[in-house]
Amino acid sequence: MAMVLMEPDQANVLEYYLRACPAVTRVTVYERTADAVVFYTPGERETILKRLKSADIRDEEQ
Repeated sequence: MAMVLMEPDQANVLEYYLRACPAVTRVTVYERTADAVVFYTPGERETILKRLKSADIRDEEQ
């Protein structure tokens, strides 16, 4: 199984993108494991899932 790594810039973009969502109360992104822990307002699960699905953290310069 290939290990997925997130570049530091990608982790930062994802973190700032999620923090911009009013439903998010706290977020931590782990670049080495490409995981994100998101705390959000109760009842806003669908909002968070839609936000995650629409996230684009690719580096456009490559």
